Amino acid sequence: MAEEKKWWDGDKKLRTTGELVSDGGLSGAVMSILYLIIGVAVWGGIGYLGDLVFSTTWLVWVGVLIGAIGGLTLVFTHMTRQNKDR
Repeated sequence: MAEEKKWWDGDKKLRTTGELVSDGGLSGAVMSILYLIIGVAVWGGIGYLGDLVFSTTWLVWVGVLIGAIGGLTLVFTHMTRQNKDR
């Protein structure tokens, strides 16, 4: 009797986020957007905490900008590094 193939047997190798981004497709697009969202959320949160500590109103926007630039940089780095390997 043939052994039944389980749904989790399809992908034995776990892929890194960088591999997902560089391979493109839907998973690459989702990971690219997540890089941006997480970067903006984390650095915006750090800026917000800085606003609370220093009683300013502009540090949150600096944090959001740093997060967006950082997210774009990560996406660009993963895409160019993987393309050089091909």
